[in-house]
Amino acid sequence: MKRWPNWLSDAQLAAFEQPVALPVVRDWLSRRLTLASPSGFLSGGVTFCAMVPMRSIPFRLLCLIGMNDGAYPRDERPVSFDLVARHPRRGDRSRRFDDRYLFLEAILSARQTLYLSYVGQSARSNEPLPPSPLLSELLDTFAAMSGGDVSARLVVRHPLQPFAPACYDGRAPQLASFEPTFAAALAQPPASPAPFAVPLPTRAASGVVNLHDFIRFWKNPVRAWLAERLAIRLIGSDDELPVREPFALEREARQDVRRQLLEAMLHRQPLAPVQQRLVGAGLLPLTALGLARRRDGGQRPICRASASAALRDDTLPPQPVTLTLAGLTLTGELTGLRPQGWLSVVPRMMNASERIELWLTHLILCATRPAGVDCSSVLCHEGGNLTLTDEPAAAELLTPWLVRWQQGQDQPLPFFGRTSWAYAEALAAAPDLPQQALQQAQSKWDPAFLPDGSMAQKDERLRWRFAIRRRWTTRCLPCWPKPCCCRWPSV
Repeated sequence: MKRWPNWLSDAQLAAFEQPVALPVVRDWLSRRLTLASPSGFLSGGVTFCAMVPMRSIPFRLLCLIGMNDGAYPRDERPVSFDLVARHPRRGDRSRRFDDRYLFLEAILSARQTLYLSYVGQSARSNEPLPPSPLLSELLDTFAAMSGGDVSARLVVRHPLQPFAPACYDGRAPQLASFEPTFAAALAQPPASPAPFAVPLPTRAASGVVNLHDFIRFWKNPVRAWLAERLAIRLIGSDDELPVREPFALEREARQDVRRQLLEAMLHRQPLAPVQQRLVGAGLLPLTALGLARRRDGGQRPICRASASAALRDDTLPPQPVTLTLAGLTLTGELTGLRPQGWLSVVPRMMNASERIELWLTHLILCATRPAGVDCSSVLCHEGGNLTLTDEPAAAELLTPWLVRWQQGQDQPLPFFGRTSWAYAEALAAAPDLPQQALQQAQSKWDPAFLPDGSMAQKDERLRWRFAIRRRWTTRCLPCWPKPCCCRWPSV
């Protein structure tokens, strides 16, 4: 505080008469407090120091902070080769006894005020935390001297958060705070919070939808909504790096190996560089075990894929697409086209998202009909080939998907691929038994048995519970509110 006159004289010398903001004063004080005193220890003002023996100098105000349970007295954790700690004798030095003596010296050094502080509440659960045993013993001593409990008069319990209303209502001067931002926020009238699970405000759209973004959205609508509207990307197990050296091919690594080997064979590329890249990426084991895995890595899907003669032909250049439906213009490029149509290969059993990609790509292909390309789509997977033929009403079937895509930009859609496909497949097989189809969907949503490496759809990270709390419907999502009209061929 002795530097305040210097600051005022500097302001007068500079002819500065404007008000000074509180952040400027705080910055000036923080800079002054961090400067070391040129006069050394006990040069006046506020002195910060550690508790050192033989430094029991009387002070008008003495503050001991951090008197938490387990922090003071300090725990003794001797090393394994400490023979003194292993064979203790009378008169050996103890750190805990030294801390107790330092605490006694500090108490005797306080002349007018003794301030003891500790963390008394958990920052996570707000549960009470015990103080240092020395503080508890001191309170017990006061209670024995006064004949009653004195904690209510001596202990001041501060709120867990600095913006608690008790710090600004003026009832307890010991809890008073001076933060103007918190005080201004508490002075505002209470506002009724809006419910969280409501559609977001509709953003101004250009009416142009990218083809690849449209297909990627329908693979996981909730994940796309989180990324596009809330800028939230949830990290799954696929994004985590392995913590140990591979000695066997895991489920995800096996699929990745087969995919890269399959792409190399379909593009007539040598397999040796691909195998070396897989070993360098840590997907394959080393030495003879890795060599055996390399030989068998992609044989099964490659053998099935090679049975289709169309896959041996070169792919056509990307075909531009422009399609206007439901007031939206779908633009982009169709890749993977051959004269026989759109063909794709997956190195395993196809999943629901790949079914959706196949169906939407097929509808776009049939709706645009590029020159020199048949309106046929084939997906080769480990279980066989799924072939879709020409669909004359492709534009009509694609329109509900675009409408629902526009709705999915403002709120998460309750659409989940595996569960929806199980329901649609069962309903297509038995249209008169919707309850049975609902049971099939429930078995995919919460199965009774799961193989290794798989997860129930209700337990996936990329889902929001409030989107599922809506009642189950007896219709496929893209066909709401009309009856189910999906025309999936049987596999």
